[in-house]
Amino acid sequence: MQKIANEADARTRKVNPETARHESAGLTAAANIGIGWASDARQGLIRAWLVAFVAAAVVFSVFPSIDLFVSSLFYRGGGFIGARSPLLEAVRQSIWTFTLVVGIAALAGSLIAILRDRLLGSTYHLWNIVVAVYLLGPGLAANVLLKSHWGRARPAHLVEFGGTADFTPALLPSDECARNCSFVSGEASGATAAAIAIWLLSAPLPQPWLRRACRAFAIAIAVVGSSLRIVAGRHFLSDVVFAVLIVTGIALFLLRYQPKPASKVENAAE
Repeated sequence: MQKIANEADARTRKVNPETARHESAGLTAAANIGIGWASDARQGLIRAWLVAFVAAAVVFSVFPSIDLFVSSLFYRGGGFIGARSPLLEAVRQSIWTFTLVVGIAALAGSLIAILRDRLLGSTYHLWNIVVAVYLLGPGLAANVLLKSHWGRARPAHLVEFGGTADFTPALLPSDECARNCSFVSGEASGATAAAIAIWLLSAPLPQPWLRRACRAFAIAIAVVGSSLRIVAGRHFLSDVVFAVLIVTGIALFLLRYQPKPASKVENAAE
């Protein structure tokens, strides 16, 4: 009787090789995300984000003139150099278009992944997170809540740069702008969302060099896209810093509370 029970138990522990392969690939991809499933890694990144956010809040509140100084570096001959350069404007527009394309592709990928459970090596949970980052970051936080209600005037509209509006610190709501205001940068938040999408969805790539190249490109998109808004006088340094922090914070929160299939994969690997 005991022998029969043992054989039955052994049969229940057998795993379909194809299922184990796919699930193991999912676990590998999760580890390659750079965040991983380990609790210590997640908590470490969240703590680092909190430190960065508090540091940014303190620096831009105690030394608000940093914004004016950085913007003044790109103000020449009565205008901002980025606003008068067709080349820089073309690069900015290309990045913005790329950001929209990535968002639309993520939405389509999410719908397909729901039907197939996995797409391009990433689970539908991860595709859904990418879509949620777009909706909650650039969509809700940046454009609906902050840009529409914070009232901070753009650099090009300030008295210091030939305009009529007064400068206000980043974290101080004001009435210097009626709509589509400076805080935070919508394009910087969008570029950051695109960078996060590339970072996460490149995880299943089997070649480390290709994965690193994709992630280097993702960082470049966020940095260049954000910087061009400062060079053009459309945003302050703090506008893009807090845009990046808000979107990355949303991504970390979503990743922290996403479903974790690690235990299932570990059982399949036994």
